[in-house]
Amino acid sequence: LIPVTLMLLGSIDIHRTIQKTKSRIQTLAMNQPQHLRQARLHRQMLILMVSSIIIFFVTTLPVSIRQIVAAYAISANTAAPLEPIVNDTAILTVLLSFNYAVSH
Repeated sequence: LIPVTLMLLGSIDIHRTIQKTKSRIQTLAMNQPQHLRQARLHRQMLILMVSSIIIFFVTTLPVSIRQIVAAYAISANTAAPLEPIVNDTAILTVLLSFNYAVSH
């Protein structure tokens, strides 16, 4: 949750900085089509940042939860076989690799 929170705060800061800079530097020479294009590009950039954060959260949260549960099961000396833990970890690692592939 900490990385997602940091990414979200960073994205909000970038969004606010762009808005402040845009309002400060806005020229009178910018005609209406250019203004609409800039607004559309800004909105698309915000959507891209938010979707990147959501994909990161969705792909890393299950892996983290499974690792915590597996560590707890092993440390509690429950009779949990290691095979399901390894299988679940392999499946979730594919999901995590999907996050890496999408973001890079």
